[in-house]
Amino acid sequence: MTDLKEDLDVLIMSSPVLVLQFGEDTCGPCRAIRQKLDRWLEGQPGVSARYVDIPSHLELCSQRGIFTAPAVLVYMDDHLAGRELERCFF
Repeated sequence: MTDLKEDLDVLIMSSPVLVLQFGEDTCGPCRAIRQKLDRWLEGQPGVSARYVDIPSHLELCSQRGIFTAPAVLVYMDDHLAGRELERCFF
């Protein structure tokens, strides 16, 4: 999973399926989720994914309603299809 470097709205519109993980480098669960997502993505060629570092993208996180880490958003065909916030993924 690569870090977010492009315009998020353009990415959402251009990706049939997009997984966004919001997290922080100091967050153990965030690192664990990123590793699990990376393994899962290896078998999912049609899925795009980006990691959003919360401290580096505070305004973006606020706009998307992300106030805690970890958080995962899934977009399908330009619509929010799933949202998981501060739950244990293990």
